Amino acid sequence: MIRSVIAFAFVAFACVPHAKAWEPFRSESSQVKRGNELLQKGQSKEALEAYDEAARKLPNEPGVQLNRGLALMKEGKLAPAREAFRNASQGSAPPQIRGEALYDMGLAFMQEAEVAAKGEQLDAAQKSLREAVDAFKGSLRAKPGNRDAGWNLELARRRLVEIDKKKEEQDKKKDEEA
Repeated sequence: MIRSVIAFAFVAFACVPHAKAWEPFRSESSQVKRGNELLQKGQSKEALEAYDEAARKLPNEPGVQLNRGLALMKEGKLAPAREAFRNASQGSAPPQIRGEALYDMGLAFMQEAEVAAKGEQLDAAQKSLREAVDAFKGSLRAKPGNRDAGWNLELARRRLVEIDKKKEEQDKKKDEEA
């Protein structure tokens, strides 16, 4: 599988490859293997096509949804990526996959929060950061000791405090102008 990590404080990330089978005694599908190879080469559009093909054949496999989410995130399609991560983290997903999917979902929410904050859409930024905090907490519950999730949980909390303060100042300014 592919796993995303945050590269610096606020949402820059890089994919680090970890190709492995989803569960013991199961072989990886050829479409997933091809998708993993393409994603490692930076060909996210082609990787997404391979993962979509795998998802049609294996609709209930959380590993496929996790990989689809990563390819979607690389394509900048954050809302569909979050949905894929959500699908990967539900049902009978193994804790390892659930933890990774929730972690990546948190990264997607952090990216959305930064885009919203730059556009002065502070309500949307707050909402996305709260969702990121929840996702990172869920990741830590599924995969205790995950340093990346703990680190990014703290980053999301700190950024939420910053946005909350900025929103208060913005609201106060509006009240004074009224």
